[in-house]
Amino acid sequence: MAVVVTGRDYDFLEISWKLYFILLFASLGPVTMALIEDIVFKHTLLEKLLRNSTLFNIVLVLVNSILFGAIHYANFGNSFINTIPFMFAGLFLNLIYLWKRNLWHVLFIHFINNFVLSILSMLFLGIIRIFI
Repeated sequence: MAVVVTGRDYDFLEISWKLYFILLFASLGPVTMALIEDIVFKHTLLEKLLRNSTLFNIVLVLVNSILFGAIHYANFGNSFINTIPFMFAGLFLNLIYLWKRNLWHVLFIHFINNFVLSILSMLFLGIIRIFI
């Protein structure tokens, strides 16, 4: 089957199986990035900088959340508005980390989120392709 291209859109139900498996392999990237992001943002930029000052810690958590959103700037159209959900996700993960003081909880949540959005969606497209 040929790849159907209209502008920048691809019909993922019509692409070749080779390209599908390449995309499935590429979808492993976001899952592994969860590990790297959480080590950098939770362990290095949060845990190592926490102080006894409540005001400093609040600002630190908010700045950390904004930076987490900022690294996702290019994910969906290079738009500041599109980074806001990532900022809230960063805030949520920061609060979970501060509550539990355990990186594994945050890693699990972030891993499941990225797994569902990348690998599971590609597997779902593969199952649909089989029956169409």
